[in-house]
Amino acid sequence: MNTDNHRYITLLKAIEAERRHDETFYKQLNESKTIQQKIQSGFIWYPVQIIKNSFTLGDYREIEVQKINTSENSHKFSEGIAASLFNIQDARIEFRVIISAVRGDKMRMFLHADQAEKMDQLEKGLTGIEVIYDDKPYKVMEKAIKSLIDATKEHHKTLRDGISNDSLEQSDIPITTDHKIDLRRDINSSQKNAILTCLKAPNLGIIHGPPGTGKTTTLVALIETLLHTEKRILVCASSNNAVDLLAERLSKRHISVLRIGNISRIHDDLMHLTIEEKVRNHHEWNNIKKVKIQAQEVDKKASQFKRNFGNEERNVRRELKKEARDLRKWALELEDRLIEDIVNGSQVVAATLIGVSNRVLKDMLFKTVIIDEASQALEAECWNAILRAERVILAGDHKQLPPTVKSSEAAKLGMGSTILDKMTDVIRHSSLLTEQYRMNHKILGFSNKMFYDNQLYSNSEVAERTIRNDNLPLVLLIQRDAVLKKSSIMNTEAMPITENITLSENIL
Repeated sequence: MNTDNHRYITLLKAIEAERRHDETFYKQLNESKTIQQKIQSGFIWYPVQIIKNSFTLGDYREIEVQKINTSENSHKFSEGIAASLFNIQDARIEFRVIISAVRGDKMRMFLHADQAEKMDQLEKGLTGIEVIYDDKPYKVMEKAIKSLIDATKEHHKTLRDGISNDSLEQSDIPITTDHKIDLRRDINSSQKNAILTCLKAPNLGIIHGPPGTGKTTTLVALIETLLHTEKRILVCASSNNAVDLLAERLSKRHISVLRIGNISRIHDDLMHLTIEEKVRNHHEWNNIKKVKIQAQEVDKKASQFKRNFGNEERNVRRELKKEARDLRKWALELEDRLIEDIVNGSQVVAATLIGVSNRVLKDMLFKTVIIDEASQALEAECWNAILRAERVILAGDHKQLPPTVKSSEAAKLGMGSTILDKMTDVIRHSSLLTEQYRMNHKILGFSNKMFYDNQLYSNSEVAERTIRNDNLPLVLLIQRDAVLKKSSIMNTEAMPITENITLSENIL
């Protein structure tokens, strides 16, 4: 075995340990809890009614359900997770679905078209939706690491071995006159330096952005600069919220952004960026939809033939089934061409690290992939995106919380270790953003000293900002014996708060 690959063999074991932990949790949940207990715990919505059944991309239908009982219990449903749409009117029947959106008492999900013809069984009542074990994220990460181990491209092997050995030698890429950094947004000196440093990085660049230092602003300026020389950039993060933030900021800069992923937790103002909305708003979509409806109608004709029929009926049924398959295939081909045109017309493709495996992207490759909030991203999921590009730019703050790892065995095997944590202080193409815009310099003092070697400083607009009529910054509210007390790092005395604090624009 290549010694450089030992770390990644261990990472595969960590992925499997985390997968087993997840699988065991759901197995024990199913064995130990009644349906009513699962409802109370938020793992089941029951009962629900189907309020919409429509065509969507690929061989899928989008089903929308609404809770009949509108109680405000918290729940475990979120976009992208697997679930079971079930009915217990007679014998239990269930359909595997993928949740696409959860809003209030309504939920949308994708159902494969092969199951759609049996949907009438769910109209009888006593229908529910249940969170189930889903191994897709683990399969995606496992596939990425196995591909990494067998990598043939030199830039991937260089990066793989460099991260494994905590040492990555990189020569600067010459910066051309085409790399024009947009200074209209008042980019400060440390942000400009970070952009220049990343532009010179051939394999790996890092922007270390502590809270309030304008990391997102820096990334947007970096992407605008890269687009002078690169046709398309892949932008990722572990969470949908982080991806959406960057997508929103880029769109406001009039950059053509394509948001890949299931449409959930995406603000209404961003829906126009999703592949689903761009397809639905295209004039060709109506033609594709007509072909899908035609295929459904032919399928219904074929299903009218029951089990006991003669050779003539059997032949008619076979021909109808073939016609339906051919129509669906034609619709898919039309759809693929439309999606390809939309993707090719986008300057930025934005997706979660797992979402990069969406069929929409197929085997698409990029010059650069940017991963935001990299301190929260598992290394295995990062590689799923990194293998799509020649170089990666990581942004985040490894001094903050690490990614969540549920299995203690997986944690011991290093699953919680991030590329950002390993390489920030190792590579030459790494920059710290030093000017922060969020807090009074006295509040900054503690974290600056403890975590950032006193390299940070407050912008003049916030350096002396305090609560109105108070010359000390509000640092901490401590509740002891039901009495609120205010303390300051610079002034260690604590005094009771006896009057209401009025919120204003001057409060930190």
